[in-house]
Amino acid sequence: MAGCEIKTKIASSGLNVKSTFTKAEKDGSLSGVIELKQNVRGVDCTGKIDTKSQLNLVFEHGDLIPGLKLKGEGALSGSTSKITADYKHDKVMATASIDTVKSVIGINSVFGFNAFNAGFSSNYTYKGKDGKAVWSSPAFAAQYDGGDYQVGASCKDMGGSLGVAVHKTISKETSVAVSIEQATKNKNTSLDVALGASYKVDKDASLKGKVDSKGVISLLYSQKLKSNTTLKVSGEINSSKLSAANAHKFGLAALMEY
Repeated sequence: MAGCEIKTKIASSGLNVKSTFTKAEKDGSLSGVIELKQNVRGVDCTGKIDTKSQLNLVFEHGDLIPGLKLKGEGALSGSTSKITADYKHDKVMATASIDTVKSVIGINSVFGFNAFNAGFSSNYTYKGKDGKAVWSSPAFAAQYDGGDYQVGASCKDMGGSLGVAVHKTISKETSVAVSIEQATKNKNTSLDVALGASYKVDKDASLKGKVDSKGVISLLYSQKLKSNTTLKVSGEINSSKLSAANAHKFGLAALMEY
């Protein structure tokens, strides 16, 4: 997939304009999104329209109470209608949302103490497929920050999915990470392992790579060409399906700001 992103700002009105264009690798179709963003009396207003004539609106207000931010999202097509409240404090972050289209209330929170962070999230569907309310199983996560390394653990579906991740900074230019996730469903257990690394070539270029237990190898190279232009080249190779059609991906993106 190839893409191009252009950003500009109209100084006289403070209006920010971002245009994104992409070309699909599979069928060569073109798609685009134009985003307009402006602050009106303390409210950040954002409008997006794409090549499918879908118009989405977002309104954000963060000055009512210190640490509290309200956000409203809607689409003229009726596909989106959501209100979100975010609260941030020195040691607590909490989010509550209600989606009237999906009939879902979401709650999640994170608590911090020194180098430790712990959080949970859950959803309540007040109008399910059969008309009954459903409370989803909560998910828990914890993380320890040791400075040049971080260790995280997660638990979902009441133990049905367990995960561990470790990130280590080797030097100013190099860091590595590994993640392990075990999932159990219908008495079948699967184990997924992924190893990643990032290397900063110089002040303008960086290289990232990842390989997982399914044999998928991913690479991303980012190069800053000018102060307002960045080129990104990405690729993904499925080593278990080398001769299969559409098993591999290639991406090219140029990001320009004006």
